[in-house]
Amino acid sequence: MRPPVTLPTHPAPRLRRLGLGFEDRALEREFLREQALERAPMIRGAVGLLFAFSALFGLVDAFVFTEVRATLLPARAVMLALLLPTGPLVFGRGSDRHLARHAHEILLYQAVVGVGSLLVMGWLTLARFDESERMLALMASMFTLLCLYFVSGIRASYAALVGVGGSVALAALAYAHVRSANEAAIAGAFLAGQNLIGLGVSFSLEGAARRGFVQRRRLEDARRRTEALLLNVVPASHVEALKARDGDVIARRARASIVFATLTGFDDATARLSPVEAVQLLDRIVSRFDEVTVGAGGVRIKTVGATYMAAAGLDEDGADDATIAATVALALREAARAFSRDRALPIALRVGIARGPIVAGVLGTRRIAFDCWGDTANLAARLDTHGAPDAIQISLALADALPPGARVRPRGQVRLKGKGDVETAWLEGLA
Repeated sequence: MRPPVTLPTHPAPRLRRLGLGFEDRALEREFLREQALERAPMIRGAVGLLFAFSALFGLVDAFVFTEVRATLLPARAVMLALLLPTGPLVFGRGSDRHLARHAHEILLYQAVVGVGSLLVMGWLTLARFDESERMLALMASMFTLLCLYFVSGIRASYAALVGVGGSVALAALAYAHVRSANEAAIAGAFLAGQNLIGLGVSFSLEGAARRGFVQRRRLEDARRRTEALLLNVVPASHVEALKARDGDVIARRARASIVFATLTGFDDATARLSPVEAVQLLDRIVSRFDEVTVGAGGVRIKTVGATYMAAAGLDEDGADDATIAATVALALREAARAFSRDRALPIALRVGIARGPIVAGVLGTRRIAFDCWGDTANLAARLDTHGAPDAIQISLALADALPPGARVRPRGQVRLKGKGDVETAWLEGLA
């Protein structure tokens, strides 16, 4: 039994004022998870570069800043020791899981350790540097900001917190330890300029990523809605063929049960209604018929005026199409009775069911239509036409396929247009 296919509905994603996060926390977590997994190779590359350049600058400390290397090297070693525990989270087994949940927190920790270590080393050694060494230290700081904003992949808000905070602290150190106020001002100006550029680019990149995420979500919703609509009007066995269609008519032979159901008395019941009100009433009835049809495992084929056509067994999944068709017919009749009772409408449902070989397929390319053809479909239509209100007339082929206990009452021979005399029966219920 195929459950009804519902159309996916999601509220439009809303960003906070500065565009740095979604108002929906679940959506925010989904975005961060998707972004982390998408950027996992870049994150691993950035972390690898952090370790590599930390070691490389250790060599610079040893061979360039010779007068203060006894101070710098232990500080550099402490920095590496603090960074190493994050290595397994980024490169080890199960790292994708860690990155999906905590990528930005891991990067934030590494950024704080890296920038904090540079500040400690600057506080310990800046006063003892000559002008060229201070220039190298400034270049190292600017390189660090470059990696933080453009390479690391960290959230823009985290990058701003570390970058601006670190730059302010470094500028304060420079002013406190460097004798030349002009030199400190120049260093501060360079750092401020790089922060402004970095913040602009970082926020722009994250905003573009968030907009791309929203667009992908909308496209996925549209795809799901399209597929849900297809599944509501086309059997599942035809959907994949329809999506891969190359221009040929999509048709398949199957043994199925076809149901025709006509609302008798509908025209008289709606005679006092306006055309719009009559159509609205028919829409409510057909919508209810769709619910019970799909709920019973059938599929609606089409409606023509007050006649409703459904089928069972088109998906070729081994289901008992005769029982499903009988269940659909009984449920449709009960739904029509409920409408008649609740709205005081003089309507009743007349149903015909036949079972046998049919051809089912999709016609058209711009406005597709799914339909069934063959003698079985014609017989079901005749059984409906020559039936009785509030009754279900069935072919003997369908009666023979019903499970034991089904309540079937023979009607005898009925002369059907184009068929001659045909043995039929009334379906009164299932066990």
